Amino acid sequence: MTDLVERLRAWAGARTVHAAMASEAADEIERLLAKVNELDGMWRSADKGGQAEIERLRAERALSMSTASGLALDAAAKDDEIEREYAAQVIPAVRNFKPDLLLISAGFDAHEMDPLGQLRMTTEGFGRLTKTLIDLANEVCEGRAVLVTEGGYDLKALSDSLKAVIGACR
Repeated sequence: MTDLVERLRAWAGARTVHAAMASEAADEIERLLAKVNELDGMWRSADKGGQAEIERLRAERALSMSTASGLALDAAAKDDEIEREYAAQVIPAVRNFKPDLLLISAGFDAHEMDPLGQLRMTTEGFGRLTKTLIDLANEVCEGRAVLVTEGGYDLKALSDSLKAVIGACR
């Protein structure tokens, strides 16, 4: 894990935002980011005086932020509701946070055709939301964005949505 922290620092700096479009894997990523923060704080303070420095760094500056837990979406939320929540909550929070890297979980289990997910995003909605997030990465962190695919159990919806997401990144 320390190697991961060092790579993130070398490539993009310490401040990371996780923007989750998935409905299932967000908790795992939040736990990973919490561990990255913990290890990063220890790594930064190793030369500076131990536990007190770790606590000061944690209090002074959060090193990651996740959008996954803060959105108030109904189980059957559609594109317009999801995009509205991102515009009202996520985009301003990310701008304020000023990350060095935007980590996007493109979880296609939120697709309306997915048999397991409860959200009702369309293929076009995934494309628009991805474009919004890529534009945001261009604005706040010099375009540094990493997309990770997760979930999606309807193969046609998965394939079409992945094409829409890749198209939005061009």
